[in-house]
Amino acid sequence: MKQKAKTYSKEQKKENRKKFLSLYDLFPTEFSNLLSHTLMCFDIAEKEIENYQLEYPRHSGELFDAFRFLMPSPLFRKISKRVFRNHCRELLERIVLGKSTKLATKAEVLLSLSESSLDAPLRQNYAYLYYRLFKHIFGKKRTENMGIKKVGQELYKGEYKKLFKELQKKLRQDWRK
Repeated sequence: MKQKAKTYSKEQKKENRKKFLSLYDLFPTEFSNLLSHTLMCFDIAEKEIENYQLEYPRHSGELFDAFRFLMPSPLFRKISKRVFRNHCRELLERIVLGKSTKLATKAEVLLSLSESSLDAPLRQNYAYLYYRLFKHIFGKKRTENMGIKKVGQELYKGEYKKLFKELQKKLRQDWRK
């Protein structure tokens, strides 16, 4: 026999809400924001792992164990979901291809350049690398819609790739496999 769902009046619902404290009521704002952001990153990481397991079933065990490598570093505080999702995808792709996950991802290099730009303006070659990484992560159309124009240029062909490789090594995460 099916039970009917209990219905509540507006007043009863209001009264019930008062009984339960929200995350923001329990913790100071800074902590609750950090916790909320961390849980968002967990959710993104889990979804990306599930997607890659469906796409690469032969690697599902390795991908299942990859969760610990996807955890956000302090660089990822207060960033968009798109940046973190791109970070996760790049690491999962490396795992599937059997590559090391120690080198910094494009998202990590982008965030590092962003942090550096707050202290001092980026030199031309770094500004160009930043632009290229931003365009890679957010896409050409979105980059243009955000009003971000091409900044700087390469002094010689392939310079930004060389610079990117150097920054990847400097920002490497030795705790990842």
